[in-house]
Amino acid sequence: MNQDEPIFKPVFAKAWEQLPPVMRKHYANRPFSQDVVTAQGKMEVGSTGLFRLLSPVFRALNMLVPYSGSDIPVTVRYLSDEHSRAFYLDRIFYFPGKTPWHFRSCMLPVKDEVVTEFTAWGLGWRFRYLYDGHKITLNHLGYVWKVFGMVLPLPLTVFLGRVYAEEFAVSDESFRMKMEMVHPLFGKYFYAGEFKIMEPVN
Repeated sequence: MNQDEPIFKPVFAKAWEQLPPVMRKHYANRPFSQDVVTAQGKMEVGSTGLFRLLSPVFRALNMLVPYSGSDIPVTVRYLSDEHSRAFYLDRIFYFPGKTPWHFRSCMLPVKDEVVTEFTAWGLGWRFRYLYDGHKITLNHLGYVWKVFGMVLPLPLTVFLGRVYAEEFAVSDESFRMKMEMVHPLFGKYFYAGEFKIMEPVN
């Protein structure tokens, strides 16, 4: 990996140059650096069925976002690590009447277009990035657990369902996104919103 190029440039490969300007800003962080990009927007967060009942678990484990609501102000900081090629996301949700909720995760490219996103306790979701000329999709490949430096596959899809996410440009400065975890029997968890890139890479 070229340390002067964005972490995600090899992930998108030839499609990188085709990405809308806002998506290249979104994924501009370089590896082994102190790059920071900030996005601000509003989101809807919700859940149905079993996922609604699991909200206390999400809160206790600091995984996902345990509250629901619409038009929730959110700030996201995309952070590089000067010691690695990791791409960190620090999401801050400002739910009315509640302490701001931080949902942090770390994305690591695996190979080609495959990426793993790790949340608390080393639990992660592996997916494939694709750009079809209109939108970026993150397509489910399974769950993993990072323990003692090893990344082990976890057969959790049957219990948690499949995760899907997508992003598309609204303008040169803004984009929309959604993420949903859907189980055919247990319901779904989702969040979606629109963001504006506020700062370029440092």
